[in-house]
Amino acid sequence: MDTKTITAELNEEQYKKYQIMQENNLSVGEAIDLIFNLREEFELQANDYLEERLAELNDKKESLSKEMSSIDDELNVLKKIVDSPMDFKQKRDIIEKEYASFDETYDIKVIRAKHQVSWVTDFFKF
Repeated sequence: MDTKTITAELNEEQYKKYQIMQENNLSVGEAIDLIFNLREEFELQANDYLEERLAELNDKKESLSKEMSSIDDELNVLKKIVDSPMDFKQKRDIIEKEYASFDETYDIKVIRAKHQVSWVTDFFKF
């Protein structure tokens, strides 16, 4: 490899750094190579980070898009129920049946059990 000699003007801080390089047996040429190698490595790491972040955001966008689609579907159903000619009780029953997320109380369980009993077939056998 062909070497060239240069002269440089350094301020106090740069000269102190040059002395530290000399103490560590690092030439100016090696320091220049090191700077450029570090720069390239940093750019690669930055690109990798940006690609990972982009993938994360795309996944999140897809997830939110699915959630938005689900919400839109639910809104459309509710709009149809609101715009339908059914009376309020029917609408309320449909909405409670489809969208209510509550634990049944004892009273509700008793009422459901009563409605499921067929008095004619269960108690009176003809």
